Amino acid sequence: MIRYTLGNGSQSIKEVCEVCGEEIVDLHISDILIKPAWDTDTVYKVKDRDGNDKVIETQDQFLADLTASYIREGLMDSTDATEFRTKKKLKYGMRPDAMCSMSIDTIAGVTRSFCGKTDNSEFLRKYSSSFHASTEKETSEAGVKVGVDRKGNIIRMKSQKKIDLVYRRPKRKPESTDEEDIKYEGQFETTWFRALNDSTKENYIRVALGCSALITRYGEAAVESGKVMSEFRNSDEFKTFIERECE
Repeated sequence: MIRYTLGNGSQSIKEVCEVCGEEIVDLHISDILIKPAWDTDTVYKVKDRDGNDKVIETQDQFLADLTASYIREGLMDSTDATEFRTKKKLKYGMRPDAMCSMSIDTIAGVTRSFCGKTDNSEFLRKYSSSFHASTEKETSEAGVKVGVDRKGNIIRMKSQKKIDLVYRRPKRKPESTDEEDIKYEGQFETTWFRALNDSTKENYIRVALGCSALITRYGEAAVESGKVMSEFRNSDEFKTFIERECE
């Protein structure tokens, strides 16, 4: 969603999350400027947000360059792409739906765009009954709940390398060119758990969620979040516990 604001003789253009309605980034004129389709000969340039020259493209060129990245980021799907090729226009002109969060799941090897403001009043109004439903456990074989996508589907991740929504690259540490550290979710915070093969991970998660002895000893919250794995020094210790205590 795009929000235009006028004040003191100037205009600001902000991208707004489709789900929670919170402002994400201030769009720069270079993010949306295009040249007339009929003008194929003239080369127009504009300064981007970093002060570098950027060649202004026609609408077709501009959208074609961005479509692949939008699909990769989960901001378009095959249906959207088909409609785009027909109409040559995204939902908000030069922009698709926007989400307030984007991360690479370094374990699953996918990039996800989602709304992660799960306590936001607008988020709760729309998705409280689905995202926060008791049947939707915090963690599962697919990962930990982190938010919903633009269609309301619950997004789960095992790890997050957060993306800077201005530059569409991994976020960097303050005053540094180094990327932020990967944030592991739930049971994936535990080093020995990450080293297991996929089938063993899935089995351990399934058994843990159904083990009353584990819940009694460490608490329901620790088990449902997957953080209970850190209570064990290694996989052998966890395996011994579940074989002895879990039915």
